[in-house]
Amino acid sequence: MLSKCANPDCGAAFHYLGEGKLYEIKFDRNQGPQPFKMSAGRAERFWLCDRCSNLMTLAVDASKKVILMPLPTSHAQAKRAIAS
Repeated sequence: MLSKCANPDCGAAFHYLGEGKLYEIKFDRNQGPQPFKMSAGRAERFWLCDRCSNLMTLAVDASKKVILMPLPTSHAQAKRAIAS
């Protein structure tokens, strides 16, 4: 169950689906995390609050771990401009 932002440095609590950005990553038993791909296995959900989702996204690294990645500067600036 989601309870807080996936950014460990952020303490924002999850309250509503309309706030921030929700991610679902499917874990294939044989291949590890498979973002945005239908696979047989379990799914895990992550949430980034509004503030964090304007600065970063989630990705799967080479060792199959879910990590935080900064958004490209132009993308982050555009999201902040739209939000203001």
